[in-house]
Amino acid sequence: MMCSCAKTISPFDKSWIIKVDGEKVSSEIYSYYVYSAYEMYSYYGLIDPAVSLKKQYITLDGGEGKETRKRADKQINEYALDKTVSLYYLQKQYEQSGLVTDEQTAAQLKEVAAYEYDAYRAMFEKNGISEETVLLAGAGGMATQMAEELFIKDTADIPEQEILDYYHENYVSYAYVSQKMLDEGGIPLDDSDKDVYRKELAEVAEKVKTGSVDISDLALEYIKDASADPKCGKGGKNISTVEWGESDLMSELKNMAPGEVKYVEIKNCGYVIKRFDLDQNGFYSDEGNRLLVLKNMKYDDWSENFYKNLSDLSYTLNVSAYNKHGINNFKSEDDGK
Repeated sequence: MMCSCAKTISPFDKSWIIKVDGEKVSSEIYSYYVYSAYEMYSYYGLIDPAVSLKKQYITLDGGEGKETRKRADKQINEYALDKTVSLYYLQKQYEQSGLVTDEQTAAQLKEVAAYEYDAYRAMFEKNGISEETVLLAGAGGMATQMAEELFIKDTADIPEQEILDYYHENYVSYAYVSQKMLDEGGIPLDDSDKDVYRKELAEVAEKVKTGSVDISDLALEYIKDASADPKCGKGGKNISTVEWGESDLMSELKNMAPGEVKYVEIKNCGYVIKRFDLDQNGFYSDEGNRLLVLKNMKYDDWSENFYKNLSDLSYTLNVSAYNKHGINNFKSEDDGK
């Protein structure tokens, strides 16, 4: 299990799954995550719905190059419990922060939950899972929204200049056009054949430098071209962190000044690249993009701290509810597995 929490066996009670400082958490949340785990492992082909879960094993990455192998039904129940505890902790952090989800977001989340509930109504009802539970625990639902809002609030004290400095150090804005220098069989062309493409690209580079051709427009034309080669890209316009994308291309961009145009050959592809001034593209001025920058900058640290505190959480487990509402007693629409 994810949480190394202090657990004790509690009295028989069907209505709750865990208790923290006297506060009980409904078994409905656990039931929903049991269903969610079953669907997830089925989707990724880790379990066979036609075979008893007690006869199957799920192997997962245990971190540090190690693997964990557990019987499928036990893995599903443990995953569901971990998600339940995580959601409880997230709720508490959200409440204590004083955050309130705005009406528009709440309405959108409710619409998503209603859609999911209607799609699986019979199964949810057979397992005592309400639409409110689906809203709270559902994928893409309230939990995701709460985590994002908590992150934004917890990073509110970071100076704006610090975020801007990170943005300028780690992001690059560029456009390019390219040409594959391989034959139809994937064999590199002879130099004489490559020279034909080199001449064409050199002419493109010169036109871009003089301003007679806008490389951004040219790149978009290449992208729309149905004959564009996906291995070489043909053309593209992008804003990305220097750690992302094709590393050799990013290495070239790191060494280019804003406004510079350059021809390079990388892995049998010829590129005409132009780097732009980040402050001219308006990317950072969009609040959604600014949040993406902030997440790249701080989300790993925030998440690590969040889960460390979560791992210290102690709770009482209702073992009877854990088993009763586990996957082996879960009812599908046809009452089978």
